Amino acid sequence: MFKSAYEIAVTLRVLFEDHAIPFNHMVVGGGGALVAMGLREETQDINLWLNEESFHKLAAYQNVICHPMVDTAFQYKSGHGEEWDKEHPIWIRKRNTYFDICEEEDLQIFDAMTLLIQKRGGYSRPERPKAKRDQDLADIRLLNDLLAEKNKVKEVA
Repeated sequence: MFKSAYEIAVTLRVLFEDHAIPFNHMVVGGGGALVAMGLREETQDINLWLNEESFHKLAAYQNVICHPMVDTAFQYKSGHGEEWDKEHPIWIRKRNTYFDICEEEDLQIFDAMTLLIQKRGGYSRPERPKAKRDQDLADIRLLNDLLAEKNKVKEVA
């Protein structure tokens, strides 16, 4: 369970030090970004997007076969001989550079609009477990409220 941006950053620093991947090559999305923003108290997993070079480097290390026409995601397995952490996995994806990012406590995270798009995508998948879809819906409501307030038209006196 990850309960703060600090816990997420510490976990990811180990990953990046193990593989000599620059910390600024990654962006956190999903629940981890919501925790970093203070919109959610905890998340079970970390969804991590890497730039193309770092994504392919880590995919090769993990023996993941990537296809240019398929959105590949894989679960990170540490190089310390440990089993995959099924309770608190780190999911790795290749980053699309056209989504906006911001920074929270030394973490690069996707901005609220990008997170809303991600959450709507997850919620719209009927095969997704009910508990995950329920969490997506709660996150969508939080992000909608945040964006409505942020983009509110100011009244001129």
